[in-house]
Amino acid sequence: MERGVFPREVTTDTPRITVTGREQVRVEQHGGLTSFSPEEIVLRTAGGAIAIQGEALRFSAYSAAEAVILGHISRITLREGSGGER
Repeated sequence: MERGVFPREVTTDTPRITVTGREQVRVEQHGGLTSFSPEEIVLRTAGGAIAIQGEALRFSAYSAAEAVILGHISRITLREGSGGER
């Protein structure tokens, strides 16, 4: 198959993050949940961690394929490092 036909996130374990307004974040190809509170959710990825901060955060969907987070999103931080440790 010709290289470059598919987006990088399809052919690698690169996470895909989709933000809809300040109310929803969808993370595809995550490596699992590191921590959870109504103020911060941290997901592991191949390159580190994704921290979603805000208020009244909750999951509307969670599986090995994707996590959909709802609430009032105030910040999304990408943390480098293995497994996303702080």
